[in-house]
Amino acid sequence: MMNKDYIELLKEIKLEPTKPNRSASMHQDIRCLICSSVFNATPKSKVQNYRKHEKVGCPKCTEIARYGESREAYIEKIQSMGYEFEIIPTSRNHKVPVRNKNCDCGRWWITKSNHLISGRSFCQPCNNDTKRERMAYYNSLREKEYDFRFESYKTNVHKLTNRTYKKYKNEINPNNHKRTPANVVGGHQLDHILPVKVCFNWGIPIELCSSKENLRIVTRMENAVKWAHVTEIPKIFESYIPEDFDLKLKELNN
Repeated sequence: MMNKDYIELLKEIKLEPTKPNRSASMHQDIRCLICSSVFNATPKSKVQNYRKHEKVGCPKCTEIARYGESREAYIEKIQSMGYEFEIIPTSRNHKVPVRNKNCDCGRWWITKSNHLISGRSFCQPCNNDTKRERMAYYNSLREKEYDFRFESYKTNVHKLTNRTYKKYKNEINPNNHKRTPANVVGGHQLDHILPVKVCFNWGIPIELCSSKENLRIVTRMENAVKWAHVTEIPKIFESYIPEDFDLKLKELNN
């Protein structure tokens, strides 16, 4: 059990042992009566430290006394950069993550305050907005590039398809059905069994997409709903079929 003299001495230097039943030479949590922080030490060492250096011995109070002015200057510098703190940093090295506010956009995010000074950190919400805008821009460029390449592919497929049909008309249209435009109700149409867009996405050469093995004559209704009725793909495309391909995917309807 701790000597009562130690307990009284600790109170005089504004410290309070949390486990007074322990010996003064044993480590325990000690509470500072000035700042209310709790730290681990031996009561005996704190008393001896006070007698020798006349210092309380609370690490937090010591840090405030030693670095208080520099911290104030540090915080003022960050605030002059346009930032606010939800909680003022208390660590002497300012490496503890804190929630900061950008005074320009008014949004909060968490970073280390020393990163703000060094320039390694900046407004995260604004940065995310910039990234999203940049990604949207590059996506639009990719979409435009995709559309351009697909339109070129489709144009060449249709040109070659017409030549293929003329050459193999008897095989493709043995019943000699009259072809009608796509906007006419009823009638028959020349159809690519595997749609042109799917051929493009799978990297199928124009010559194969336009080959007679991929052409047939179907009614307008069959052409409109063919994605729901396809049961197989022409064998000439077997080496191009993705491993995860599912015939029920609506990709076939694009």
